[in-house]
Amino acid sequence: MKPSISIPAALFCVLATIAPVVGAVSPPVNVRIDASEAQATLAILGKLRAGSPVTPGDWSALFATRGYQRLKEREAAFKRPFTDDQFKAFVTNPQLIAQSQILADTLQRWLSADLSQIAQRSFAYLPDGATIHATVYPLIKPKPNSFVYQLDTDPAVMLYLNPNVTKDQFANTVSHELFHVGDAQNCPPPAVAEKEKVLDARQKAMLEWLSAFGEGSAVLAAAGGPGVHPHWSDPQADRDVWDKAMAGFPTDFQSLEQFFSNIADGKLTGDAIATKGYTFFGDVQGPWYTVGYKMNITIERILGRSILIQALCDKRIYLATYNAAALTSNRQGNPALPLWPDNLRDFLNI
Repeated sequence: MKPSISIPAALFCVLATIAPVVGAVSPPVNVRIDASEAQATLAILGKLRAGSPVTPGDWSALFATRGYQRLKEREAAFKRPFTDDQFKAFVTNPQLIAQSQILADTLQRWLSADLSQIAQRSFAYLPDGATIHATVYPLIKPKPNSFVYQLDTDPAVMLYLNPNVTKDQFANTVSHELFHVGDAQNCPPPAVAEKEKVLDARQKAMLEWLSAFGEGSAVLAAAGGPGVHPHWSDPQADRDVWDKAMAGFPTDFQSLEQFFSNIADGKLTGDAIATKGYTFFGDVQGPWYTVGYKMNITIERILGRSILIQALCDKRIYLATYNAAALTSNRQGNPALPLWPDNLRDFLNI
């Protein structure tokens, strides 16, 4: 962390001129940034840094922000302690006060990102007629985690205001999460959803975990296409980590093949499926990301983006679509790609 510097009084006047909710993107992509929680927290930090009294009204303004309320609701849903008094103690901690300038600068950088362009990256990998609606909340909060929340009702992308995250990295993260939001809101189409209702328990488990490949889809959407490195906005060290993980594609593919085979054969059931499935998320970006990404760019490069989108939105045909693309790629003399066995390809009654 860089040393903090004094905050000019004028800085908070500048912050005050930024609307709490930054302009929405025109439909069908209705995405906005609500920075009111971070701004209200920064206003309090500014007073604390200047030695000015913080009034009950200052705290009430913070606690009334939608970002704070939703964060509190989410923590309660996970049965984690989160009270107004605890948050006051967090905000008044000298370490946070010393970071005020850096946090303010970070928020301004993030708010300068082109939200329309960010959203359109995700929208490019959704079906025709799709819509996206969500609110992005930059948050100053105790836990340094970011997450999506209430995808089925009022989708939120809750982002920890991390000074180490650049504007480009912020844009990449938001695009990634907005793909998940759009996928949840638009896929599968109603006709496909009706057909999925007749699947048995093992088939439904298979379908559920095929959705985990959505991490690879979100990586591709956030990059903007197969010709852009997924970690284009990150330091070279992060690119190297991704490239090393991608080199393990054949081995990871085989591990996932065994996972799905165990579901299809009934060797994995109940909670054991989830226990095993979660291991493939990895500490940062595991096989759900890398294998999904590789399958997706193979489909897009060989069969086209429209075919990829169709397969992403109807997971019943996802493995068969990849196999078709991989077979063509192999016949063209490209490095050999593994194929899903027929029993898994056909398991969802394609």
